[in-house]
Amino acid sequence: MHFGRVAILNRHDMDAWTQQRKVHDTELNAVATSSSLGSNGTTPDKYLPVDVARSSFAPMGLQSEPRIVGQLTNACWLGVDTTACPHDRTSLVTPSLGVSPAVPSNISIGSCSCEDLSEGRRRVGEILARCGVIDVAGMSPTEPTAVGHGHDSDGCPANPPAISSVTAKLPFGEHNGLLIASLADWTSQWVHTLVIQPYLQGNFRFQYQGKPSRASTSVALRIRRILNDVENPVQVVIHALWFIGTLTGNDADDNAPFLSVPIFRYLHNNGAFIAEDFMFRTFVTCAMIGDKTINDATFSTNTWNRLTRIPHAILNATEKYALSCLKWNVVMTRNQWYDTIIYLRSCIKMGSAFDPFAYDDTSPSGIMAHYLDELINVSYAQQGVSAVEFLAPQPIQDSTQWGSFYTAEWCPEDDPVINQKPRTIGIAPGADQNSSILKVGTTAKDLLDSILGSSNIPDLAHLAQPAGTSFCGSFGTIGARLAYTIKVASACQSASWMDVDEATIDEGLYSRQLYVLGHEAMKKMATSNVLVVGLQGLGAEIAKNVCLAGVKSVTLYDPDPVSLQDLSTQYFLREEDIGKPRAAAMLPRISELNAYVPVRNLGGKAGQEITVDLIKPFQVVVLCKASYKKQIEINDWTHQHGVHFIAAETRGLFGSVFNDFGPKFTCVDPTGEQPLTGMIVSVAKDEEGLVTCLDEARHGLEDGDFVTFTEIQGMEELNDCRPRKVSVKGPYTFTIGDTSSFGDYIRGGIFNQVKMPKIIEFKSLRESLSAPDFFITDFAKFERPATLHVGFQALSEYREQHGRLPRPRNVEDAKQFVALAKKLDSDADEMILQELAYQAMGDISPITAVIGGFVAQEVLKACSSKFHPMVQHLYFESLESLPSVLPTEDDCRPIGSRYDGQIAVFGKSFHEKITNHRQFLVGAGAIGCEMLKNWSMMGLATGPHATIHVTDLDTIEKSNLNRQFLFRAKDLGKFKSEVAAAAVADMNPALKGHILCKQEPVGHATENVFDDDFFSSLDGVTNALDNVTARVYMDQRCILYEKPLLESGTMGTKGNVQVIIPHLTESYSSSQDPPEKQALSCTVKNFPNAITHTIEWSRQEFDAMFVKPVESVNQYLSEPNYLENSLKYSGQQHDHVEQIVSYLVTNKPLTFEECIVWARLQFEEKFNNAIRQLLHSLPKDHLTSSGQPFWSGPKRAPDPLIFNSADPTHLAFIIAAANLHAYNYGLRGETDPLIFKKVADSVIVAEFSPKSGVTIQINENDPVNQDTTDPDDISGLIKKLPPPCSLVGYRLTPVEFEKDEDANHHIDFITAASNLRAMNYNIPIADRHTTKQIAGKIIPAIATTTALVVGLVCLELYKIIDGKNKLEEYKNGFVNLALPFFGFSEPIAAEKKKFGDTEWTLWDRLEFKDDPTLREFVAWFKSNHSLDVSMVSQGVSMLWSSFTDKRKSAERLPMRFTRLVEHVSKKPVLPHVKHLLVEVMLMDEEGEDVEVPFVLVRI
Repeated sequence: MHFGRVAILNRHDMDAWTQQRKVHDTELNAVATSSSLGSNGTTPDKYLPVDVARSSFAPMGLQSEPRIVGQLTNACWLGVDTTACPHDRTSLVTPSLGVSPAVPSNISIGSCSCEDLSEGRRRVGEILARCGVIDVAGMSPTEPTAVGHGHDSDGCPANPPAISSVTAKLPFGEHNGLLIASLADWTSQWVHTLVIQPYLQGNFRFQYQGKPSRASTSVALRIRRILNDVENPVQVVIHALWFIGTLTGNDADDNAPFLSVPIFRYLHNNGAFIAEDFMFRTFVTCAMIGDKTINDATFSTNTWNRLTRIPHAILNATEKYALSCLKWNVVMTRNQWYDTIIYLRSCIKMGSAFDPFAYDDTSPSGIMAHYLDELINVSYAQQGVSAVEFLAPQPIQDSTQWGSFYTAEWCPEDDPVINQKPRTIGIAPGADQNSSILKVGTTAKDLLDSILGSSNIPDLAHLAQPAGTSFCGSFGTIGARLAYTIKVASACQSASWMDVDEATIDEGLYSRQLYVLGHEAMKKMATSNVLVVGLQGLGAEIAKNVCLAGVKSVTLYDPDPVSLQDLSTQYFLREEDIGKPRAAAMLPRISELNAYVPVRNLGGKAGQEITVDLIKPFQVVVLCKASYKKQIEINDWTHQHGVHFIAAETRGLFGSVFNDFGPKFTCVDPTGEQPLTGMIVSVAKDEEGLVTCLDEARHGLEDGDFVTFTEIQGMEELNDCRPRKVSVKGPYTFTIGDTSSFGDYIRGGIFNQVKMPKIIEFKSLRESLSAPDFFITDFAKFERPATLHVGFQALSEYREQHGRLPRPRNVEDAKQFVALAKKLDSDADEMILQELAYQAMGDISPITAVIGGFVAQEVLKACSSKFHPMVQHLYFESLESLPSVLPTEDDCRPIGSRYDGQIAVFGKSFHEKITNHRQFLVGAGAIGCEMLKNWSMMGLATGPHATIHVTDLDTIEKSNLNRQFLFRAKDLGKFKSEVAAAAVADMNPALKGHILCKQEPVGHATENVFDDDFFSSLDGVTNALDNVTARVYMDQRCILYEKPLLESGTMGTKGNVQVIIPHLTESYSSSQDPPEKQALSCTVKNFPNAITHTIEWSRQEFDAMFVKPVESVNQYLSEPNYLENSLKYSGQQHDHVEQIVSYLVTNKPLTFEECIVWARLQFEEKFNNAIRQLLHSLPKDHLTSSGQPFWSGPKRAPDPLIFNSADPTHLAFIIAAANLHAYNYGLRGETDPLIFKKVADSVIVAEFSPKSGVTIQINENDPVNQDTTDPDDISGLIKKLPPPCSLVGYRLTPVEFEKDEDANHHIDFITAASNLRAMNYNIPIADRHTTKQIAGKIIPAIATTTALVVGLVCLELYKIIDGKNKLEEYKNGFVNLALPFFGFSEPIAAEKKKFGDTEWTLWDRLEFKDDPTLREFVAWFKSNHSLDVSMVSQGVSMLWSSFTDKRKSAERLPMRFTRLVEHVSKKPVLPHVKHLLVEVMLMDEEGEDVEVPFVLVRI
């Protein structure tokens, strides 16, 4: 990588730059070597040096060329107007930049007209030289005390070198130990000066943890740990100090206490009473802001929490207050702005010779040079402005009242402008109006690419308009990132930004997807650049799903103008975009989806097709609706050069996909299923090697699978052997080949399936057209793919010949099209071909969702090699979705509407039905977002009297953003239903006023909201739920109100669709999934043999340690007679009372150190004493009654653990347990490992002696050890308890398990406890990520599956709107995109039953009107069906039975049902209730029970 020489111009050369437009290389060199920025005496005095003015700290940093020794350029400083400076504090002791960190120097802070800016820069250069970061000419960096220039009385060098002669020794951003130590020490002295000394001058006195003289040194050690990890530590420090200086300068009255500043008061009031803590927390808060301002790879707030031990809430709150106090605006002098732009401008490479004005306007470098020159002109034009204010990318609301902060308002780590790529650059708001070139914006990466002269960006004319992001600090949000990226890019001289670094996986964002793909696949995806060509609905759907998944970059190509019909399916476009290039128009909206995935526009001119030259930088190329001629041209090159190729097309209700991943594509995991494992009981020593498994579970293997073995005793040659191929012999047996030469098998062993890579050979499209491999999507239509194979080719040929596609329902066009297809295959189905011609101009959202979701998953397979790709042609159609009465040609003519694509398929008449259809969407999560998107494109409920109801009680969380694409980071904390409704109304304004949002959950408690009137206003219900309970409830409501229900769900790459039609199909509740297999309680408690067992055990321990005993204490304190009532029903009375005594009296901690002691003793009890007790009761040589070793097969003999604070798992348990215990008691936690080691190692643990006679539960049916404690012992314990009246208002805080909050120690505890338990039993441990999924019961999810499944749901919705009434017209579906697999079937018909001569199904009911009496009710069954009523109940109340005594019967039989229900239940019938569901038991004349439909009593 070669750079032009860096030229530094002073301000007096600006006119020459902007007016002459010609500066020669020699002139620039002269300027660079004779002058340094800002050192010519022209800086206004009111912009003060960084080490003098408290209120004018300015971010700075180093810049150097990578891989070469470059010049150490001056920092671009931020000035603050201090003309009327109120901060004349002459007595403050201020550390000097130019002295040894250990020897602070006194510098008076007097009036504001002190040393000029160059003095501060001189001192910065000096301290950096002393730290070994820079070399002063002729001086040794290893001798910092022998600088050689002499020192003045202040310890400053008397004759400092000119900065232009100072060269950087290290590349920008690298860490140097001496630099970090010096920076930390220097920083701590400054923090002490700014936030402690002002207090000491007043009446307030801080307490010191140690000696005041050592405070700065103590804090420096803590700051050093932070600086070792942050990128750009110098810049972070200077930013932090500038922020602190600005904050401490906010008090207008010189005598006002600094505690009046909200950030400092908040810190002090939340535990920072000690000077050292106060200093450190102040630095951390401001360093967080600095880090998030300047660095690409920033720390999240959670990471700062872990690094600093400062509670998450305090970090968030103080950052919020800091930003409010700062107003988050920065002032830079106009000259400093010039310096920044000039520096960036001078870095541009201009051919072989450096001539800054000899550029070609059409080249990338030239365009960028022109762009920067125009920025200079704009700044220069503002002659009357002495300073430029740069505003935040997002407004920060002022805190008008102490305590009124909302951390969800702004999350810097989630802000794509502050912290993630891409960013746009510009200057102050409004500046983009001063020059036309500023209408063309760019990102930091685009700027870098241009500076590098990369050929990967052929055209920058497509770039988006600037968004007003500021230049701040030493090149701030732009320059620092350029320097960082250049540093990384320098490792590969030929690399562009596409290839420089590997993204860090954000587990908070991608958590659900990671459980689908895994870390390795995600890392591979993060190196892949994807090109999507053709951006109508299908291309947009593919690009959306790929962006959400997290590839390295997505590039768009479609220069054709937006048309009105595009709005049928292209939800990233708006009516105001009509006429604009498609890619450019959709770019701003799709770029918001994922801050980790840069999205760019490849440019081009209208009508210009993609070419081979343009696709070369990409790993995956997707062509949408391209001609076959173009597909073949592009695929010929991709097939030869190893680029993965996908072509896709949708036409009405038809879709096609072609894959070519190259001649030999390696698939590392064809299924995505977890490898199987199981225990074995024998291995035959012969030529076949028959393996027999434990009969607890089938092995699940298939012929051709591979396995390896561990823990076999005897035939040890198999342990960790090479994978051996399996031949299945039965559900519990398989063979592995010759074992005759091995030792004799004795016992034990575990088989582990090994996923073997699969090589897949793809043919090119040219070859595949004549010899296709079809992927079947519907086995009931096995012959269709062959017809559609020639049909789509014929469509392409027809368009070539006629310049258009066949017109909707035009018979003549269809005949010509069919003739073309018949030439390719005379046996093709003419009816299917005709329908394809009729729909060729159609474009409907459900089909684009199905094909787009499928293709996006294929893209991810190409990027990651995870899951089996589709081989090789897919053809899909859903002709069943057409209306029963087919539209005419006239009905399908375009009407100049956004729905013309849908009208071309269904006609105007059916479209009117769609607009008047009323749906209730239950859930606005992943499925709900996709559903609303499709409905908005379809125009559902946009009619004058139609409405969509949507309800969801959840609020938006970070993990939702990965697949719930209607949400953005700015929406975190808001209600899903409201945000989703607003988003789709923006997509289609016709929906405004037609979506009603609710936040109530569906259930019995909200039947007053979702009542009879509500359901009577609906035409159907669509579930988008994530739990079975709510699904069953909605299923029951749909049966009651006779409404069609669309049910769907996803789990990873698997998805299903079920359509439920009244009086036609069975209901959701008619069939159930098999129950999830649960481990036996005795296995979890005493005999675990798998990591799932230990995780389950640790999850139970979590409740047993931090939830249940705390709740018991609170119940004891709040409920009268709690102990008396609980002891009646508890089988462990002694343990129960002893636990309350422990948590409330004997082991109640008063300090955090006591929590550490408690955690250490818990370790001993659970991982040492309990195991020793188990082995005492069941020794390792224990035999069963049959003489076999007890510890064999699934029972693994454990070993006790000896605590070792140096073991990270041991210490992790102590840290998590102590912090959770402290949370129970409201004590402040810690995370510093040194504290935990020190306390834990000092704990004296009592010697444990195992007890005799302890019964161990061995089998599930064995009785659990019952409490046989003497009642007197229990009474003695109770006496130790304080009476509740003595602790009025005192409560402990139970821990509410939350899996997605990384800093709360919940998953940390479960992971550590599970792994320690696994170590006891010699079970392989699991990482935190795996533990989190199992313990949190997280359902894997990915956007591709969701999009496809919702598309299938909407295809069924068309049928419901049409009112189809034949079972065979509907389709239940199941998909697995990993395999891939599609399966469709007719819904199961509702089961028919009969009583007497009456036939009925679950949809029928016996209905009674006008609130009958019980006597009338009983008589009706007798007179109409000769059935005797033996029992009547409603809800949980038995209203009457045949054995009710005569007095009650006589009383109740005359009662009407409302009165009867109120009488028996003692509760009133609520006003919204208009019917009662009544259960009845009936018998016929022979005394046999008779089943009848449910009974509905109208009241």
